[in-house]
Amino acid sequence: MIENVAMVDSTFLEIFDYELLHGDKTTALDNPNTILITENTARKFFTDLDGVVGNTLKSGDQEYKITGMLSEVPENSHLKFDILISMPTVTSKDAGFNDRWGGNFLNTYLLLTPHANIRSLEEKFPAYLKRHIDDPDINKYYVLFLQKLADVHLASMDVEHDYNNYRKFNGEYLDVFAIIGLFILLIAGVNFMNLTTARASHRWKESIDFSSWRRSLPDHSAGNNHLSYVKKGTGKSGKSFEI
Repeated sequence: MIENVAMVDSTFLEIFDYELLHGDKTTALDNPNTILITENTARKFFTDLDGVVGNTLKSGDQEYKITGMLSEVPENSHLKFDILISMPTVTSKDAGFNDRWGGNFLNTYLLLTPHANIRSLEEKFPAYLKRHIDDPDINKYYVLFLQKLADVHLASMDVEHDYNNYRKFNGEYLDVFAIIGLFILLIAGVNFMNLTTARASHRWKESIDFSSWRRSLPDHSAGNNHLSYVKKGTGKSGKSFEI
């Protein structure tokens, strides 16, 4: 059973760089009832992958011609699909589809120039909605805005109708995890310093030289009538005596 099926327009492969293993990406999605399938999907239906393009798959009463085979979608892609259906499949049967405004089930991607003024473009959106939707209050409950593709996965929690965002995650938690991680490292660092200081203090006590002590006894051989007897503490290396 194929679960991840999406519908895209003919420019999909011009915007995204998903690898097309077989087929022509400039025309693969131009005609009605045509589809692109991933390599793993192809293996479920065909034994010879070189002959996939040109074959058909059937869903209900409708047959779809395979016009291309894609490599597997990367795990870090926010879009996940097994089959892509061409948009003309719908528009060829429903002439008013593209003139039907107000729906929020489609994702629209724009390819802007590197120095495009995002704020200036967004300021034109309210007038854009009024021009296409006959409702004076449309901008009270519809808000159009632009979002960088790199921010889609981690910064879309406030997007209400975000249906195509694989494993969407709240990026604010990353900051929380980072703070917790730094706090743990700080505690570990303090504990290590305390342990190192304690061990160094213990070694210092073991190696400290004890105060020498001397006593005099008669020394008949030296003619000085005394014997010097010195005891020195030398830590772990033991004790040495001088006579």
